[in-house]
Amino acid sequence: MIILKVKFENIDYNLDRIFQKPLDTICYNIDDGWDFIILITGSGLTRTGKSTFAQQIAAYCSKQLGTTFNNDNVVFGGKQLIDVAKRLPKKSVIIDDESREDVSGKRAMEYMNKELLDFFNECGMYNHLIILVATDFFDFSKSIAVTRSEMLFNLTRIVSDPITLKDGREVVKLQRGHIDFFDRKAKRKLYIFGKKSADDYEISAKYRSFYGHFTDTWIIDREKYNTAKINYIERDRSQKRNAWRILARVIRNLMNAGYKAGKIAKLCEISINWQEKILREYPQKKTEIESETKSTAEDTLENDS
Repeated sequence: MIILKVKFENIDYNLDRIFQKPLDTICYNIDDGWDFIILITGSGLTRTGKSTFAQQIAAYCSKQLGTTFNNDNVVFGGKQLIDVAKRLPKKSVIIDDESREDVSGKRAMEYMNKELLDFFNECGMYNHLIILVATDFFDFSKSIAVTRSEMLFNLTRIVSDPITLKDGREVVKLQRGHIDFFDRKAKRKLYIFGKKSADDYEISAKYRSFYGHFTDTWIIDREKYNTAKINYIERDRSQKRNAWRILARVIRNLMNAGYKAGKIAKLCEISINWQEKILREYPQKKTEIESETKSTAEDTLENDS
């Protein structure tokens, strides 16, 4: 590992020099009016250091671009990303941390986030560098993984040689710090051939452009980061619960209108088992019963008159 020593505000950290050329190339072209998306994934695993490394390259690039990078540049979902991208000055570096739910192919099959995908197609006017952090590269839709993104840093977990403990037991140590880098052509091959092999990361070494390493240096305020992430997760969960509650009410209204379970499931694009699960987990509230009773009474009076 050939070290590039980076000083960002009051933090000194080491960046593998092998990553300097692709990052400098991006910064050089952003100055010429381009915008770019970088993907950072973790081989389908958690705790591989994705957020740490994302901050390191974001700090490096923001320094080259002459823009500010701090906690305000880190978001946790599509709506936040769009809002922040519109608000920050041009050539800003923005991290969408753990963005899998917003742009994954699997979820897109069910709930296509058209607003976010449209934003990626049109965000060139903002002239930003956007870093998407996710656990699994193969969860991204093809339009993001292959077409729209410029490069991929896939972090892997390294397993040490066997270690013998004092009591004679043998273990291995799990270590983070290894990164496989893929340029546009390489990540396209990884996505296409990896998908054919059931999201296979074993072929990573075959298609990577090169590999490097990173060190465990956190850049932004960790406490503010953790608080912002927890608040986003709680708010997101609350919104999802409200959405399921509304769907449960729609299903009950359709049942009251005489629709059969199979027809309702087809209309709502869910399975009958999932439909039953929703009704169990989101039973009718007292306020809903009172509201429906009032509506029925008003309809009766109107018909009588």
